[in-house]
Amino acid sequence: MNIEWARRWADAFNRHDHDAVMACYTDDLFFEDIFFQIEMRGRVAFDQAIRVYADAPHESSNEVIDYIGGADGGAIRWIWHFRGNGQFMGYDVTGRELHIPGFSVVKFRDGRIYHESDIVDGIGAFEALGIVEKEPVAAIDPMHGSSGWRLVLRDGVAS
Repeated sequence: MNIEWARRWADAFNRHDHDAVMACYTDDLFFEDIFFQIEMRGRVAFDQAIRVYADAPHESSNEVIDYIGGADGGAIRWIWHFRGNGQFMGYDVTGRELHIPGFSVVKFRDGRIYHESDIVDGIGAFEALGIVEKEPVAAIDPMHGSSGWRLVLRDGVAS
């Protein structure tokens, strides 16, 4: 596989071409989204998830930046472009835009994906959608003088 293949894969999602998307995957596929802690096994579960994604009222597309790997597997680096319209995870995200980087680590069998692990900047996505805000926190580690941030949900403290 190569970057041209990865771009065709993303284009199938972008066109909402269900048959073309499913043709990229084996029947016994394993899919996981590490940030959102989602795991799916098998074509039926993945098929249902893809239909929900395609039917969402939001504008969404994936832009492939790079592919590193070969015919057995590799990593697809992409940017998820999203424009909100309505509710997302219980929050009104109408008019909000995000451009979130991520990776899909894939393994192939007979030219199709049988294992996919997605890694996305979920905190960046939630921040861009207005679901969380980063609040500076001074001196998280007084021994080393470092500072950082904590996440604040619109309705309270997340962490």
